[in-house]
Amino acid sequence: MTEFEAITQANSMLLLSYEDPVAYTNLVFSTYKEYKPQTATEYRLANSIIQHYWLMQRALRLQAENFGDEKKLALFLRYQTVQERSYYKAQKELISLQKERRKEEIGFESQNAKTRLNNARAEALEVDTACQKVMEAPLPGNYRISFEQIAKACSTAISILVSEQQQQQEQQQAQAA
Repeated sequence: MTEFEAITQANSMLLLSYEDPVAYTNLVFSTYKEYKPQTATEYRLANSIIQHYWLMQRALRLQAENFGDEKKLALFLRYQTVQERSYYKAQKELISLQKERRKEEIGFESQNAKTRLNNARAEALEVDTACQKVMEAPLPGNYRISFEQIAKACSTAISILVSEQQQQQEQQQAQAA
C-alpha cells in the first residue's frame, strides 16, 4: 500500500455513509497538487487541511438541514467555527513550513556558490603569487626585475607584435590587390 493510499484510507474514515467518496478523493488530490508536500510533517499538515475542510463543509450542510432548529443550528455553527479555525491554522503552518524549507534550500545553494567563488579567488591568488615568485626570481648576475617592470615590458612587446602583424596583413593585402 502506498503512502497516498494509506492516508486516503485513514482519512476516508471521516466519511459518513451519505457523503461522496469521489468528492473526498478529489479534495485529497487537489490539496496535494496545490501544496505539493515534501516532508512527513508537510503531509500531516496537508491531511489536517483536508480533514478540517471536509468537516467544515459538513457543518455547513448540517446548518442548512437544521435551519429551523435553533439549538442544533447553534451547535453546528460552533462546529463549523472550530473546523474553520483549525483549517486556517493548518494552512498557515504548512505555508510557513514550506517557506522556511525553500529559504533553507536557497540559503544552502547561495552558500555553496559563495564557497565556490571564495575557492576560485584563493586559487587565482595562489597562481598569481606563484607567477610573481617565478618572474621576480633573481636573474644571472643577481639582477632583479619587479613584477610591474615585467608587466610593462610584456605589454610593450605585445603592442609591437600586434603592430608588426597588422603591417604584414596590410602588405599581403596590397600584394594581393
